[in-house]
Order: sequence, then C-alpha cells, then structure tokens
Amino acid sequence: MAQSTEFQAELARKKVPGFEEAFYSKHGISLTEFLNFLAAVYVRFLGNHLETNLNPLLLDLANDESAKAFTADVREKATALISQTPEELAVRLVRARQSWAFDMTPIRERPLLEVMPGKYCCPDLTLFVRTFIDRVYFLLQDAYGKDTFNDLMGTLFECYVHRLLGECTVTTGLGRTYCASSRFVGKQQEAGDGILVWSNTAVVFECKARLLTTRERMSGISGEILQGVETIAAQEFRKGRKGVGQLARNIARILGDETKVVCQGHILDLVACRRIYPVLVCLEEALGTHAVQKMLQPLFDAEYARAGGCIDRVGPLMVLTVRDLEALSIAGQFVSIEKVFNDYAQHLLSQPKDHTGSFQSVLRHKYGATVKWEESLTFREHREMLEELVPRFSSPTQDD
Repeated sequence: MAQSTEFQAELARKKVPGFEEAFYSKHGISLTEFLNFLAAVYVRFLGNHLETNLNPLLLDLANDESAKAFTADVREKATALISQTPEELAVRLVRARQSWAFDMTPIRERPLLEVMPGKYCCPDLTLFVRTFIDRVYFLLQDAYGKDTFNDLMGTLFECYVHRLLGECTVTTGLGRTYCASSRFVGKQQEAGDGILVWSNTAVVFECKARLLTTRERMSGISGEILQGVETIAAQEFRKGRKGVGQLARNIARILGDETKVVCQGHILDLVACRRIYPVLVCLEEALGTHAVQKMLQPLFDAEYARAGGCIDRVGPLMVLTVRDLEALSIAGQFVSIEKVFNDYAQHLLSQPKDHTGSFQSVLRHKYGATVKWEESLTFREHREMLEELVPRFSSPTQDD
C-alpha cells in the first residue's frame, strides 16, 4: 500500500519522506527489516502449533535460527523497540496508568520480556500480534509527528480499503461497480472515499484511520470511551474533517440534484438508485459493535436532516472495521455484495436490541457455510508467510 501511486503523491505533496526513510531516521532500522523481524519472532513463538521441532518458550537472540537470519544490528535495535526486562515492566506497572485492571499498555507496547541477557519470552502471543498494528502505528507517529502521520495514515488506509474492495468488485471499464475517491461532476469536492454502485443500490464509504488513545481505550470510564468514539466518527467533522457528518452531507447531495460523480474520468449517474447505504469504515476495531452504530445513527440522522436529504432513499448507517471489510472482500467472491448490504440493513432495522453483534458476525451467520474464508487476502498472506518462514526456523531434531 505504501508504494501506491495515491500514497506516493501524498508524500510528494507534503514534502515528507516515505515510511522506510522516516522510520530509519527515527529508530535506526528500516520499517521493512523491523516488520520482517516481528514476523520471524511471531513464527518462532507460534512454533508449537506448527512444528514439533520448534521450541517457542524462549528466544535466544544470539543463537536462534529465527534471529540469526538478521544482522546483529537489526536484532539489537528491533528488540529494543519491543522488549523490556521484568524489572522495567514492574516499574511501568506501578506508574500512573489509566486503569489498574484494564490498562495493559506496558506489556502491549513491549510484549517481549528479556528474562535473561539475550533471552526472551512472550507472555501473551495475542498482544504480540497487536504489535504489528498498534506498536508500528505509534512508532511511525513518533517518526513523522502526530498531525503529519494522521494525514498520511488516512491516505494509506483508503488505499487498503480500495484494495480490499477491488478483490470482489469490478474497478475498471463501463461495467465497474466500485469507484475509488469519486468526486462530484464539475467540482473538486469528494463524493466519498469510495462508492459501490449497482442498478438500484449504492454504498457510499468514508474511511477513518484514527485509533483510540490509551486513556479512551483503557480508562474504563464510559464518558471517555464515548468521547473517543465520537471524536473518531463525528466530532472531527466540525473541524472541517471527514466523518459521519461528511457522509450525511454527501449522500444528501447525491440524492438531491448532484446525482453524477466522476471516477478516473468515467461519469456515473446515481439517479436511478432507490437506496443508498452510508458506511463508515474504521481502523479502530472497538468501533465495530452495533452499540456504536446505534450511538452514531442519531448523529447521522440529524446531520442528514440539516442537509435536506431524502429520508425515504437512505438506509441505516453502517459502521465497519477493517476486519469487517476483509471478511466482505472474500464473501463478495461467493455471494452478491449488494445482497450482503441489503440483508445487513434489514438486520439493523429488525434487530434494534442487538448491541453486541457486528457486521462480521451477521455476515458469518448468514453466509458462513457458503464462503471459503480461508481464501481471503489476509488468510492467504498469513499462510504464505508461515509456509516460507517455518521451515527456515525449525530447530534440528535430536536425531540430528
């Protein structure tokens, strides 16, 4: 995604270096080397699930095959970013945290424990997996500065959304069903970060790449959590940014007298669409429950009413996480995506007391037996990574 034309253009416009250069300048190691090291360590600790020859309990940085695949400099700098000693962990645990019970930031940021010099264990492999997203996200934020990185991450996240939807839709030619970064005809305003369109139905996407802060995520205070959700999905609109408000206004314009949008020089007229679904796609997975959808729906309705939108032709607001979209990208290869959205809208309208479900749970419940989930983009790449790395990091057997 970082090599996409759209993202490279954003780097050039802001006159900032790419991820590799910025990460290396700040942390002394390239982003690619860091991610490769994380993947190698992940496979090593996952070893007992894959190969009987692998001992996942302790990583010996100097002698383990998974670590020896990297230079001493890379090993030292990479582990410094994700590890700590038990004594350092103890100090971090007694410092002020958002919640003694819920705030796992000290171990989430540095999931490896150096129990002996050069020897590491992983107390929680699930937290280590989160390092691929959370830790890398904030290390890049440190490299660029918060404001610059947030803008770049927004562009990169949109590129990933486009790629996922491109897995199950037509993106070129007159028969296209997905239009990325569409604009209103004759104007510079964006009609949506992406638009799915069929004869009678359309889906307008807005993407939000911001994550909840540590306080919003871990304080256990409902007011903080709700404020964080609104900041991601709605409040930033009042500062001139995207969100639920932007989504409502754009759909009101499309269902008004601005029915034509342009995508890569091709004009689409949405005048015949009898139903348009607003979809907010979030990087933050905590926003994926129906409780959040029910919280944001009134905000969308109020903004849509202020914009003078046609209430009879807009469907319920849908809040999807990146995981939901990854599931959709594979489901769309086996069932009609238009039917998926119609069925999900019907579920939201007919099950008003469903606060704990999600788009993915409904998707898997309705189409679980039909879809080959193991063929998804993320499953394929994960499988390919394991197939490549596991044999290389297998320890010799006793017979050897």
